[in-house]
Amino acid sequence: MFADLGRLEEVEMHENVKYVGSNAINRLRLKKPVYSSKILVAVPKNYNTNYTILPTTEKICAYTFSDCSALPLVTIPNSVTIIGWKAFSGCSNLTSIDLP
Repeated sequence: MFADLGRLEEVEMHENVKYVGSNAINRLRLKKPVYSSKILVAVPKNYNTNYTILPTTEKICAYTFSDCSALPLVTIPNSVTIIGWKAFSGCSNLTSIDLP
């Protein structure tokens, strides 16, 4: 949907959005994570510190963290019941995923 809008840095989604395609915003230069209600859609590719997913999150979309090569650790709350395909692909510095 927005994949080829390389200059777009921020996306806000209405809480009623229930589905976002796996590559809808994957190539954007995001400055902050994108959530839609209880769904984590994407995080900035340059994220280089530990990341804690919001405690109300139920789903991590496909490719959400893909190519976040500097990301060292992700904390996933027990509210998450779905982790999308290749959600962490290309995270070459990811050394730990904390699950409750």
